[in-house]
Amino acid sequence: MSETRRTALALFILIPGVALGWAAWQGAYPLLEPVAVARLGGAGGALALWGLLGVAMSIGYAVAFQLGSRLIRTRSAPT
Repeated sequence: MSETRRTALALFILIPGVALGWAAWQGAYPLLEPVAVARLGGAGGALALWGLLGVAMSIGYAVAFQLGSRLIRTRSAPT
């Protein structure tokens, strides 16, 4: 598989993964922020929520990247 096709395939996998992660962030934060602030108190609760959602997004991006790179390696392996 050519370098151009591998790059296109990686972007095809990575861009929707990033978009889904961002959409999940935008949907989850407004729902969870009042709970975090009420439970943990004030700005500390909001910062804790930001941290947890950031970690969740990072894990999601890492999984999407690993799946994409594995697919690229599998498809580009010599037969």
